[in-house]
Amino acid sequence: MAKKIDYNKRNKVYKLLNATKMMEDVDKACNDTVQLNKKRFSEQVKDSKLGLPEDVIKEMEDNYDKLASVVVKANDYGELFDLFAELYYDKFTEEELDKLIEFYSSGIGQTWVRVQNEIAPQIGMLTAKWNEKAIESIIKLLDGGEEELGDSDEGIDL
Repeated sequence: MAKKIDYNKRNKVYKLLNATKMMEDVDKACNDTVQLNKKRFSEQVKDSKLGLPEDVIKEMEDNYDKLASVVVKANDYGELFDLFAELYYDKFTEEELDKLIEFYSSGIGQTWVRVQNEIAPQIGMLTAKWNEKAIESIIKLLDGGEEELGDSDEGIDL
């Protein structure tokens, strides 16, 4: 059974997603996916045993761009956005959404969004390094080493 859409709340979710730049991230991810699929398509065409001339392959790639552009524009992420909105419906009241919109629309909220996007790759690398170090410690313990987790004086380099 489809959930009844509260358009007032839906609009607030939309404002929140825009304020947090999430829709920009979704747009970029969708475009990146289209480009990745184009690359895969090109590789498959070139790797095929059809022996197609380069100009035919180029024309196929150009048509792929046109088709992908139409698909992306036609979808306009509306369906995807509605799925996101449903997630937020269940997690936040309208009052909470108002407060989140107010924060993320403020100067400090926009700074927070910008900084989070800037440091996300570093956070990923630090997490991977930490995980690697934790695995090394576990292996040492399993091999009969004395070191306990968290006792190392070695830090993680930024």
